[in-house]
Amino acid sequence: MTDEVFEDPQKTMDDLNQRLQQLPLSDPRRQRRPSDDLIPDPNVLEELEQHAKAISSNLDMTLRDLRGLLRGVSDLSVESIQVFNQVICGTCDSVDSVIRSIYTMVAKTEELNTTMLTVQKLAKQICFRSEIKALVDQFEAQFIEAQAS
Repeated sequence: MTDEVFEDPQKTMDDLNQRLQQLPLSDPRRQRRPSDDLIPDPNVLEELEQHAKAISSNLDMTLRDLRGLLRGVSDLSVESIQVFNQVICGTCDSVDSVIRSIYTMVAKTEELNTTMLTVQKLAKQICFRSEIKALVDQFEAQFIEAQAS
């Protein structure tokens, strides 16, 4: 069909002119005044103003809510930092106390070792005395035997 239309360009032009002449010139849709385009519809302006107020109100509420949430988050952050600070200080104090206790225990252990050296010397002396006593007893037994015989 497109081949038929373009086969005779003169016929196509004549057909187009004929259609243009059939269009009514007094059609209100075709006759627009330039000033009509420049006058805004009052209803549109009112609707725009209402929408702008609604958007502004929603934005204000959203910003207010956001501000409140940010304050809440900031308060929670400050509280958590304070708690962490207290926990860290408490942990440091506990570790300090444990280290002091360990040093005290080491000192007491060294004192005990020193004391045990004295005890070991005494034990050696007691063992030596026991050996001496055993020798004395043996000597007595031999002496008594020698006298009896």
